[in-house]
Amino acid sequence: MKTRITEYLDKNDVNYRVILHSKPIYTVDMAVVERNVPLDQVVKCILLRDKKGQYVMVCATGDVRIDLQAVRKYLPSQYKRMSFANPAAITDLTGFVKGSVPPLDLPSTLPLFFDEGIMQRPKVNISSGHPLAGIELSPQALQRLSNAVVVALTN
Repeated sequence: MKTRITEYLDKNDVNYRVILHSKPIYTVDMAVVERNVPLDQVVKCILLRDKKGQYVMVCATGDVRIDLQAVRKYLPSQYKRMSFANPAAITDLTGFVKGSVPPLDLPSTLPLFFDEGIMQRPKVNISSGHPLAGIELSPQALQRLSNAVVVALTN
């Protein structure tokens, strides 16, 4: 299956594996079952919005919770009161629907942070940008292509 993300990976000469789903997948728990992979290898991407309408994307493995206070430590002081972005904002900003947002090929103006746990895995699974497929690749390739800042986002 070709998607915007597989084309992006091909263009950047990255080794990856596409994992096809038998049904559309929109949650980490569904991805674990459908792809038959451990929870700590699935990367979830969460778009956050502050009260002034500024956005940031944070990503972590499926087995942890992102600490919103930890996120704020890495943002300029003008970011206040972070909350989860609504589905319409997710699609408008990223071009992907909620539940199938990959941490690649995002707007360059969108700050992107990876929890350090992502980099400790031998391989990770991300969305392909389409709910019928996931992608497995190395965390190093993912970080290199995304230009994400790797920090501690969990408590």
